[in-house]
Amino acid sequence: MIRKYIGIIILMLCAFSLILGGVYYRTLETDLAASIENYGIFGLFISSVLLDFIPQYVSPHLGLVSGVLLGLNAFFVTLVTIGGSVLGSFIGYETGRFSTTFTKRLIGERYSRFRELINKKGKWAVMIAAVSPIPYVPLIIGTVHMSRANFIVYGLIPRTIGFILLATGVSFIPGLFK
Repeated sequence: MIRKYIGIIILMLCAFSLILGGVYYRTLETDLAASIENYGIFGLFISSVLLDFIPQYVSPHLGLVSGVLLGLNAFFVTLVTIGGSVLGSFIGYETGRFSTTFTKRLIGERYSRFRELINKKGKWAVMIAAVSPIPYVPLIIGTVHMSRANFIVYGLIPRTIGFILLATGVSFIPGLFK
């Protein structure tokens, strides 16, 4: 019974965060850049964890780009972004696995078909979301019980590679304008 209520609360918080993220996207974007400028690497780490744990439209990609363009060491910015993103992703994934009972009740008999679809064909969708700034929602991935191995292979490893490539590309931008 308590798992049901926790699941409802998690779903409501996720929906609320997505709505607020859409409504206040520009403000979040500006505040994220300001927090990285003010708090440096620590601010980047905390924002990376929160941006991957709490479903929303703003992603850690923005923090990585802001950190590099603000002149922070690209190597450390990339490491911190990857570390924060991995931690936030695992927290979201495990939270999703915990709220499975509620999800099953919410979507009923479609849950098993949805779970099978995600585990068979959704791996590629997870990979695309992981390397791009489109919403990447480990919470949903955990809810449908994608195996941890597949989550790492199709979610975390491509996300890490994407961050490395993005940081490498962005680090060349300041040199283009000299």
